[in-house]
Amino acid sequence: MKVLDRTFLIGAMLLVIGVVWAFTMDGIGTKEWILLLLVTVLGIVAGVVQGWLLFLNKRGQIGSGKMSIVFVIGGLLLGRSFYSRLR
Repeated sequence: MKVLDRTFLIGAMLLVIGVVWAFTMDGIGTKEWILLLLVTVLGIVAGVVQGWLLFLNKRGQIGSGKMSIVFVIGGLLLGRSFYSRLR
């Protein structure tokens, strides 16, 4: 089994377990489901961007300095969105 297939299988399994767990919890409302969906989508987008940047780095089209800047900006945006949700 390829590493990508195994990673996809583990990610899909964790997503299904999370949704099943959320169904079993009492008192989960619309806001919690929207947050669950938002975090899932943000995680998928972050993983796609990370994979794309690693691919460009392997091809020599992006330097490690530029790659760390993209990760820092992405982390700042994600951190700010989480802070806004928790506040």
